[in-house]
Amino acid sequence: MSKGRAGWNAITSNPGGLANYSRSHLRKADLYPMKKEFLEIVEGLWDSYEDDAFIRDKKSGVFYDPSKMHPINYTGNYFSVEGPLNVSRSRQGRPVIFQAGTSLEFMDIAAQHAEVIMAPGDQFEYLKRFTTELKRKVQNQGRSPNDLLIMPSHSPIVGETEKEALEKLREIESWIPKGYRLPKPQWMGAAENVAEKIEHWDQEGVMDVLLIRQDYPAGFEDFIKLVVPILQDKGIFRKEYEDDTLRGNLGLPYPENRYTK
Repeated sequence: MSKGRAGWNAITSNPGGLANYSRSHLRKADLYPMKKEFLEIVEGLWDSYEDDAFIRDKKSGVFYDPSKMHPINYTGNYFSVEGPLNVSRSRQGRPVIFQAGTSLEFMDIAAQHAEVIMAPGDQFEYLKRFTTELKRKVQNQGRSPNDLLIMPSHSPIVGETEKEALEKLREIESWIPKGYRLPKPQWMGAAENVAEKIEHWDQEGVMDVLLIRQDYPAGFEDFIKLVVPILQDKGIFRKEYEDDTLRGNLGLPYPENRYTK
């Protein structure tokens, strides 16, 4: 439906929500093993049909080649799935897999399956260590470290000057109820200074994609108007999209179907 512009946020759910699927007594220790099985199944189902399985030739009356359809026949501790999926393969091979987490169990699974990691952006040094260790695990899985993108989240407060940015922060703080406190954003200040920080994070390899949160109404507009042009001049932010799929625009490789000879 999206013509290859979809991603999947593959995160573990609250165990209580699994009651609808007869799993209300699932232990927390089961979450990551079950997630691993679930990812293996979904990836297998996305490979149900090879890229050229559907011929759709009206003249000959041939719709698809049955030899290029593959049931998954998966049996695990949590799921048993025969397959195949009832739709053809995506234009981008499969949706881009996003994951979020920092634990060792998470990193082991992400190293095998994740393509974009949603990571905390509040501590540069921690993110640097986390990224280095995670990409080491990715390489140990036989994947290229470049095929895993890091996407820290930030809520920048930007002005044309440092004073203007500070005034915006004070305005936001005035809306907060007493007893609550807004952490000072990592990226706050004049647009040039914010752009330099983003450039530094990019060069250090801890940010391939930027996820912007919004803490005040004009946050996105300020960032787009003031910072994006500077990043474009630096060659960090593109001016045009070269591909028509999400995977292509992220620079991620096309995942070959496991059954393609």
